[in-house]
Amino acid sequence: MVLANSDEKIRKLFSTATPVVLFFLGCCLGASINLRALSQAGAANIVLIGLIVCVFLPIMITADKLILRRPGYAAVAATCLGGLSVVAPRIIGERLPQYQPYVESATAQMAVTLVFCIFVFPYITKFVVGKFGSGVVTDKTN
Repeated sequence: MVLANSDEKIRKLFSTATPVVLFFLGCCLGASINLRALSQAGAANIVLIGLIVCVFLPIMITADKLILRRPGYAAVAATCLGGLSVVAPRIIGERLPQYQPYVESATAQMAVTLVFCIFVFPYITKFVVGKFGSGVVTDKTN
């Protein structure tokens, strides 16, 4: 990270490797997901997605607008799940053995929710920016 930020040539060299790294990251995360558990967690996936979109997202946008006095698009990004959230159930299951029976289904649920967030949240962000603005001040003197 330090090298890429300090030297432009190194940044250009490694910038083309991002798609390759993302491919292998996707393979590693996908290999740990049980598709049978994924198909059996249907209603739980809908509830989890509903919680994120209908409960957490409005709370985050409201807090972003009222407390931070920002347009709200950063709240949408903060509400979207990160890729590492798929690994969290496995880590918890390894540290706390009483949760081990729930690891596969929780991992599958997080994976489905993550895929949903990746595809839907850019459109939600576009809607929020269109409705509340982006917060960018434009120079209207020209």
